[in-house]
Amino acid sequence: TPEVMNSEYFQKSFCITGTFDISRDKIRELLIKKYDAKVTNSVNKTTDYLIVGANGGSKIDKANELGIKLIYDKI
Repeated sequence: TPEVMNSEYFQKSFCITGTFDISRDKIRELLIKKYDAKVTNSVNKTTDYLIVGANGGSKIDKANELGIKLIYDKI
């Protein structure tokens, strides 16, 4: 849909860190299905967003070093 295609998340690269109320697999599935996004296991210079749950860990530091946008708890 045009709304999704105009979203800042459309076809972007995400990494997920921490714990959530739903499984990471479900988050991954939602991102891919809704936004045609790429979901990776590590933060690097091609990552657009880091989704942060409870106890996010060292991926937050890496994202901050690289200037990657953080999304806390909600997609």
